Formats: sequence, C-alpha cells, structure tokens
Amino acid sequence: MNKIRISNMHVGEPGVGKTHTACTFPKWYNVSFERDSEWVWELNPELNKNKVAHKLFLPDESNLKDMFADPFKGPIVDEINKAKALHKEGKVESLLFYNITYFMTYRWMWQNKYQVVKSDKTGEVDTRAMYGQLKTFASNFMLMNLINFPGNL
Repeated sequence: MNKIRISNMHVGEPGVGKTHTACTFPKWYNVSFERDSEWVWELNPELNKNKVAHKLFLPDESNLKDMFADPFKGPIVDEINKAKALHKEGKVESLLFYNITYFMTYRWMWQNKYQVVKSDKTGEVDTRAMYGQLKTFASNFMLMNLINFPGNL
C-alpha cells in the first residue's frame, strides 16, 4: 500500500497550533528561520517525539551573503538535501520549513545588500524590479527545493 504524501502550509496567529500540528507529522526534519522559536520545544517536550533533526538558520552579516545568493545551492539547500537523503534511507518522512515569512524577509535583506536594482531613468532604487526578483527567487527555491521533497511537507 502506498503512503499518502501530505503537503500543506500552516498560517495563523501565534498560539493557534501551527507548530504543534507540524510536530505531529512522522519523523520530521525541521529547517527553521524563526528567531526565538526554541522555547516552543523546550516548553512542550512532547513535540520532540517525532523529531529527527532541527537546523536553525539565523542570518547575520557574517553568513547572509552565502546563505541566499543562489536558490539552487548553499547551506539552506544543503540542509534540505540532507533531509531528502535521510528520506531515501527511511529515516525522515516529513520536512518542516519553519517560517517562510522569516525566510523571505532574510532573502529581502540579502537582496537589499547584494542585488539592489536602480532605475535607468532616475537612478533611484527600483523596488518593483526588486520585488520581481524576490518573486523569481521564491518560485525557483520552492519548486526546485521544497515541492519536490518526496515525503510530507
């Protein structure tokens, strides 16, 4: 019998149960970007029973450049690929990508530092073009790294 693969996104205010629900998934590997989120697992140790691994990325000046330069490689993609390899071995069934809002905020920080687009006419920052680049990065990253995760997402 084939296993059902579940892909979903949890959206809601703090405290509504997003993390709790995600942690009920079997054999989860968490790639996280949420600063100060460790307390959730400390206060609710039962949420760790299905945990295989948890990698927290907190970009700063020392690692921001390498972390977000390419949607197809780098430390974040490497971590997702570890989860995919462990899935092949049967050790991971679910990938949690914990908090896409923070992930995209960090990418926007990267873009404002390393990929600023200026208008040819005015020389001013072209935020419309920059948001277009952000959308392209997000689409490529999601399609090439997350959507193709063979387990629960």
